[in-house]
Amino acid sequence: MLFGGYESDERKSSVQFGLNQGVKLQKFEYNPSIEFPNGNTAEGVEMEFNVNGSVIRTSILPPNKVYDKGQEITDPTHKAFKKAIVELKKRVYHIAECFMTRETLQEVVAIPKSFGDFMKDIIDNFENGWQEKELDLFLQYQWQLRAGAERKYLEVPKKTSQGAFLVPACSGAFEKVIVQDGNAMSSGAKIGEFENKSFTTDNGLEITFKERNVALFYLNENNEPHPFARSEWFMENGWAQADDEAEEELSSWA
Repeated sequence: MLFGGYESDERKSSVQFGLNQGVKLQKFEYNPSIEFPNGNTAEGVEMEFNVNGSVIRTSILPPNKVYDKGQEITDPTHKAFKKAIVELKKRVYHIAECFMTRETLQEVVAIPKSFGDFMKDIIDNFENGWQEKELDLFLQYQWQLRAGAERKYLEVPKKTSQGAFLVPACSGAFEKVIVQDGNAMSSGAKIGEFENKSFTTDNGLEITFKERNVALFYLNENNEPHPFARSEWFMENGWAQADDEAEEELSSWA
């Protein structure tokens, strides 16, 4: 056997942290009995994203218990349980609005119903051909390294509180911009200054963001910002880190 030729040990992937373009949601389906590797089952929604040929799978499960200050809560009238329901609905609505108008969605969810009927009614009102619609997807790292895993993997955000994570495809080729000490840096080069909510390019164009302390955003060739942006706090914590340096508590994640 003859050996020769250089082989890189760098990992090649069509999936990346942050903005992924040209994505399709190829599966969004209610399942009354999702099976898990540990043998458990639960009702929920199974999702599959096709990210440039790679499949990212995740699910949406209605809570049956939550934790508040270390205490397990199963009472659906408890404020912590109600908060979990609100967070679940926000995530569902965020996804659904990629495939229907807000007005249609509001009509569909106007009458309270079981989780299964709630989800099936939403999915039944998705626009025709929704599986082929191109989307932009924000992926983040798992908060912490899971037991037995060798590395952290990219995942679909489970909440919307850190920013949008799924939108209909935006036109243009977007470049990542990192804010460091008030300087906006793209591919290692300074392209402008960021102060408070405002970003001013070197050619004098000013862009205003909704949130303060933006540390990651994206610009296309016309200096138009993408809806995806993340805060300084987000970028310094587990979701933005490939290694496992996350704090134990998520007290700042509202």
